[in-house]
Amino acid sequence: MDFRILGPVSVWVDGRQIGIGQPELRRLLAILLLADGRPVPKEQVIADLWDGAPPLRPARALRSQFAQLSETLPLTEAQLHSAHGKHQLQVDLERLDWHRFRQLVGRGRTAARGGRYQAAADILAQALSEWQGDALADVDGDWARRCRAHLERQRRSARQCLVAARRACTGRQIFVPMPRRSEVERGPVPMQLPLGIADFVGREQELAALGTALPGTVTVINGPPGSGKTALALAWAHRISDRHPDGALFAELRGHGPGEPVPPTELLADFLTSLGVAPAKIPAAESCRAELFRTLLIRRRLLLVLDGARDLAQVEPLLPGLPGVTVVITSHEPLDLPGRRVTLGPLSPADATGLLKELIGPGRVANQAGALADLARYCGYLPLPLRIAGRRVAARPHTYLADLVGELREERQRLERMAPDTDGSAAMRGTFRWSYRALPLPAQRMFRLLGLYQGVDIDAPAAAALSGMDVDQAAKLLQDLAKAHLLQPSPRGAFQLHDLLRGYAGERALREEGANNRLAAVRRLLDFYRAAGADPGHGWCDTELLNLVAAANSATSTGQHEVAVDLLTTAGAIHRSRGQLDRAIARYHQAWVSGDRTGDTDIAHRLGEAYLAAGRLCAAVEVLGRAAPDALTLDLLGGCFQRLGRPDAAIQHFQRGLRLVNEPSGEARLLSSLGEALRRLGSLAQAREHLTRALELSRRIGDHGVTAHCLHSLSQLPSTLTTQP
Repeated sequence: MDFRILGPVSVWVDGRQIGIGQPELRRLLAILLLADGRPVPKEQVIADLWDGAPPLRPARALRSQFAQLSETLPLTEAQLHSAHGKHQLQVDLERLDWHRFRQLVGRGRTAARGGRYQAAADILAQALSEWQGDALADVDGDWARRCRAHLERQRRSARQCLVAARRACTGRQIFVPMPRRSEVERGPVPMQLPLGIADFVGREQELAALGTALPGTVTVINGPPGSGKTALALAWAHRISDRHPDGALFAELRGHGPGEPVPPTELLADFLTSLGVAPAKIPAAESCRAELFRTLLIRRRLLLVLDGARDLAQVEPLLPGLPGVTVVITSHEPLDLPGRRVTLGPLSPADATGLLKELIGPGRVANQAGALADLARYCGYLPLPLRIAGRRVAARPHTYLADLVGELREERQRLERMAPDTDGSAAMRGTFRWSYRALPLPAQRMFRLLGLYQGVDIDAPAAAALSGMDVDQAAKLLQDLAKAHLLQPSPRGAFQLHDLLRGYAGERALREEGANNRLAAVRRLLDFYRAAGADPGHGWCDTELLNLVAAANSATSTGQHEVAVDLLTTAGAIHRSRGQLDRAIARYHQAWVSGDRTGDTDIAHRLGEAYLAAGRLCAAVEVLGRAAPDALTLDLLGGCFQRLGRPDAAIQHFQRGLRLVNEPSGEARLLSSLGEALRRLGSLAQAREHLTRALELSRRIGDHGVTAHCLHSLSQLPSTLTTQP
């Protein structure tokens, strides 16, 4: 089998091409092949597969695409896997033309460095023969264009080296261009930049101030909510992305949304994963993660976009301070950082009316300059209310623009009569109220119930649970709210509320939904997440796990502590299974202190084990010391004392645990731990006895982990003392 992306995307078996007729299947195959066998997060697959505009139910659509791709590919040669919210295509990389090209180019450059120019020329020519035209030639869209540009840069570089090597064969001294790093050393090229707003207009003065951004520049874009900071940052980032051939990293810092901001240590873990570092290889300490992050970015030219920073403390650990890394930060506050700062306010009247023309259509606003100017003024010239108002007008093509502007003016005046506009919020709130009142009643109810939701984004099944309706009806209402610009699509194909709109929706819920209705909606949502957490087949992506934690916070705030503990424990277990120890610890600790749960033995076991795995031994001892002294507690405490260099205390805990244990797997584990502690203490005969018993028991019950531990410990004993069973 041969996989080809350096030309049309195709699969060949025994010289025969396998037909992949559907464009989406070709794109999905290319996304997975370019990951070089590494798992790709579900939200990234959805964003790349549909260029940020996924279908109504993206998770279901993605499952369908995977099923079709599985039926198309011979499973003896390629294995498709979906687990833990990630998707993976396992193939022999030697059968992928892109991998062969990189390997050959690396060998050719090595030969050129050694002065073997003819060999270099032959190898580089062979590498370039892997190309059968433009890369991803039959894949369209923004993602494909970005990837194609990156691949073409590698092709041009190889051609330059080939020309140089051939000239050197004639005896002429010539510099052979070398890459900053070989492709093998550099690892994956992250391409995380979201699509910008298609109808972005204006801000030419700010874009000019930003300039072309020399590599290494730090730029902060600050301004009030709704002023278009993210839109400007993305518009500028796309303009300069071609100057950063090593890709782009993007993170939502959630500095001003519901819940707590994303800690720098978690953001660094995400960045390191995107750069090809396995979760097990990511250091535990934030400073060590920052150091590894900087090390991986040395000699790279990369774009780093940090959206929605709360303060300086959140972003400082993320700044590599390297000459090739351009950093763009958005924040409400003007962060005190060296570099450039652009402060956003309202759009100019000309830009504001230009945006409205783009949204409404130039034919509709012809000869209505006065009404258009009034509409822009009533929106405060701010991008968010302008977009909402523009969508509202566009949705009523048969109503005079002047009449619609009159409705907005009345809403604005009504609000000003209720309370003076001391903070300039009347334009924003007037537009929100005007658009909200124009919605059908079911959509109004969905919108205000979303104000009770504290997650990062929401999909149709969760919205259905919140509102108590079926999934299809909920999906349609979410689409209707998105068309009115009251919701925006999220990268994984769900929907997000702007922070200002979330606040307004919450106000409407307090005014129009009774306390019993609000509580019932939250309970339905919690029941939904609790059921999903109990489903072993549910593939949780990272964003859904954040929503799970937000649901747990809602449960805590409404006094449902048992539900909160269940949800947090589920989130912690998923993070632990993925090797994300810091996140697992955070979730388990939150569950441990939720309500009055500090004595909960199961949570203490989970939290103590995670602390132990992370090397935070004193914290593990503190937590486990408050738990009931059962066999597992004593086993974990013994492990802590063992690593703290106190084998005598470890032995005491293991022996106490053996007196309490009542099931074979726990007994095997304790015997193995006790044997290892005795070996380290020098009691070799006793160590042999306990390790042999543990080995026999573990083999009988099929506990391969304990078996491996016993064999390793027995191998450390003197050969005159024991022979491994």
